[in-house]
Amino acid sequence: MKQKTISENFKGTLVGALLQSKGGVVLSNWVFQGMRQMNSYEIGLKLILDVVLTIIVAYWVSDSLSPPMGTILLSFVFAHTLNWIFNGHIYVLWRYVRPVPTSMEKFKNFVQDMAKRGADRSGLDGIAIFGSYCRGKLHEHSDLDVRFVVQEGVVNGVLGAVYCFLERLAAFFKRFPLDIYCCVGMNGMEKLREDEIPVVLLDRSGLLSRKYPESINKLDGYSKSE
Repeated sequence: MKQKTISENFKGTLVGALLQSKGGVVLSNWVFQGMRQMNSYEIGLKLILDVVLTIIVAYWVSDSLSPPMGTILLSFVFAHTLNWIFNGHIYVLWRYVRPVPTSMEKFKNFVQDMAKRGADRSGLDGIAIFGSYCRGKLHEHSDLDVRFVVQEGVVNGVLGAVYCFLERLAAFFKRFPLDIYCCVGMNGMEKLREDEIPVVLLDRSGLLSRKYPESINKLDGYSKSE
């Protein structure tokens, strides 16, 4: 069953109304940056990036071995914002704040490029697309809901987190609404709609096809890599 969002938990209250406002949506997104949907490896990578960037900015700004607490706090805010922009779903968020259309050609090109990148990445077991894309209801204000799948193990978990980060980075520079997370095995798939049959772009071990035997494995002439 899909988890409720924070605003849904406060539905009908003043807090819920504030969270559902544009400012509330942006602030909540900045604070949590999708971590409620991430696995431990993705959360770990995001927190490490926050810490490393905070240290770099704090020492660069203060030019001292012992930066004052105010400098550290401001550096953290700056670092967290950078993490949000480059390692977040910034254009997915933008759909709720100020919708910007995405052409069908752009969706097609991003999916094909992502499939090609995935085929070259060791440790990446599967790529599946959910949401309006797999339901045949894609439109210019949709986002692309993707799950990368890796096998069990620390190394694979770390690789999956890094690969998702790289895709978010690519989506940022292409101004593309990508909503992507990593699943270790099938852990995390339970958060998705049970009635959706994904478009599978990569399925090395057959894990996705076993869970979704009716999954589509071809899209716009581009076949999945195995």
